[in-house]
Amino acid sequence: MTAHFTASAAAVLAILLAATACKSDPADEPSPYITFDAESERDIVTTENIREFSVSAYTGGIPIMEHMTVVRTGSNSWHYSPAVMWPETPVDFYAVSPADTPLEINLSWENVIRIERLNGKNDILVSTCLDAIQTSARLRLNFIHILSCVAVRIRSGNPDSRIIVKKISIKGFPTSGYYYLPKITTRPGNNAEGIWSAWGADANYTLFEASPDHLVLTDSYTDIDGGCTNFYIPSELGPIEGNWGGARIEVAYRVIDPATGTVIWPDATTPYDQLFTEDRSYAAALYWLGEGVADHRWLPGRKYIYSLTVRHHR
Repeated sequence: MTAHFTASAAAVLAILLAATACKSDPADEPSPYITFDAESERDIVTTENIREFSVSAYTGGIPIMEHMTVVRTGSNSWHYSPAVMWPETPVDFYAVSPADTPLEINLSWENVIRIERLNGKNDILVSTCLDAIQTSARLRLNFIHILSCVAVRIRSGNPDSRIIVKKISIKGFPTSGYYYLPKITTRPGNNAEGIWSAWGADANYTLFEASPDHLVLTDSYTDIDGGCTNFYIPSELGPIEGNWGGARIEVAYRVIDPATGTVIWPDATTPYDQLFTEDRSYAAALYWLGEGVADHRWLPGRKYIYSLTVRHHR
């Protein structure tokens, strides 16, 4: 049995919101209070577009807002309480979505998001807006994605056989790390991406599992888990090591003879290292996540589409 894998890495918009950082849009009425505008682009799925974010603000090193939650109240309106007035001096804003993302502000060193164990299902976005000053308008923030989005699709390369899938997992890259916020304003063309410091290779996320029905592969691609709903820490993608290590997608499957219903793979001749370790009545196909990816590294704000083809040769 051989399993062939093709991967394409297509850049998704690194900027989710259609705003220019620190640009002001007209408000209904001039106001001495800080008000926000953060419109998100249509059809870009992260956490169903931004519904709320947390913001901290400092002027002259003194906090005037600390982890205040700003909630969308309409298509172009946001609310937080209590309202904060603009000071006479410039203000630095630091915002993050979802609002419960653990952002630590340390102006004398680094502003950091500490991820102890990423759940893999929520995008994280940040915005920095430095040296903002009062106008009679809403302050429009510009958010950037800090995670990598991964989508998987799979098909059969054997029209004369029936291939069924028990489980699809993605493994072998970091789930923990620190993200250091950009030290410049996030705006298009500014390359304000911040810095990741990640460690370990303990990722083991399940993308599909039979419960109880198997996934039956056809010659057309099937999107796994609804497309791009998986968000991971940008990191180097280490090579596959045996059947246990490396950044990889693991597919547990069987090949069935459609005429008799007999399992023809795995069989008594299947090498031990090609068996699925959780249930050795299934074979395992491994696909390296670094294949076809520039520098074998995921980048923040990018979408990576992995197209898997399973082929069995007698």
